[in-house]
Amino acid sequence: MPNVNKSIHRATISLNVPAKIADVILYANNIVQKMTNNPSFPTPTPSIAVLTAAVSDLHSAETAALSRAKGSATVRNDKLTTLVSLLQQLGGYVQGVADATPENGAAIIESAGLTVRKIAAHGKRAFTAKAGALTGSAVVTAATAGPRSSYEWQYSTDGGKTWVFAPATTQGKTTITGLPADGNGFLPITPHCEVSGVEHVYAAGDATDFPVKFGGIAAQQADAAAASIAALAGAPTEPRPFDGVVHGALLNGSKQVPLYFTARIEGGLARYSQTSETPTLPPDAKIAARYLGPYLDQLWAAGPRWVAGQLSWEAALARLSKSSSPAESDL
Repeated sequence: MPNVNKSIHRATISLNVPAKIADVILYANNIVQKMTNNPSFPTPTPSIAVLTAAVSDLHSAETAALSRAKGSATVRNDKLTTLVSLLQQLGGYVQGVADATPENGAAIIESAGLTVRKIAAHGKRAFTAKAGALTGSAVVTAATAGPRSSYEWQYSTDGGKTWVFAPATTQGKTTITGLPADGNGFLPITPHCEVSGVEHVYAAGDATDFPVKFGGIAAQQADAAAASIAALAGAPTEPRPFDGVVHGALLNGSKQVPLYFTARIEGGLARYSQTSETPTLPPDAKIAARYLGPYLDQLWAAGPRWVAGQLSWEAALARLSKSSSPAESDL
């Protein structure tokens, strides 16, 4: 069987010197009795003889103080201070012996007539975290520290290897956001498709805040992001920004010329749009993307049927090419 290492709780001393003089004397005498000839404590510090003498001195001083002799109370208090100091020293010695064999620490402490400090029960963790209203955000709550308190927050995205500071708050609650998002949960991006406010993080496609969700847009954004990443890696390329212009091609039958269209999107609206029988953006492909468009067209031409959806496209094109109906040809 594999060895299992179990953590051993360190037993510590609770000295608990009584408040009343008579009880202090009884307490100290019990310790002297327990430690005399105790094999666990071969060389106690202070010695048992010194401790016994201090107990005896306090007993005599207390007797004199009870007679109300002049100055006797001061002497008694001095003797009490001396005995308590010796007990504290002895407690340190016993703790050292207990620490040497932690598995028997509690038994060693009790054999000296001392008390083992009780382990405080931990309350329920006053910290919660739950998913926020926006994707990628979390609402975290900590126990209130009282009025006029400030709370500092940190979060980790790599399992605790590194930590990032979040803005401090004056309340025990805050929202941690991973990547920034607009009011609808989309990622804001720069013209080079870098996520706004986050260095060296890029996004493309429907997750971005560009208002039009279209395959050609995603491919053009990917071109811009890829060029920027390549330049960062040292490739001899000049990053080109995504210009917000939609390009596409409408396949309207195998024997007819495709219809190309383009539109500039600004503020969520088309500022201008046009159609043409010639490509509006090279290369001449259904998806106007620098690398993806030609690659997809090459696969389409070469076969075999590499996409399940191509079957329906081929069926539709075949039907259009064979049809003699004007209504069908105009589809």
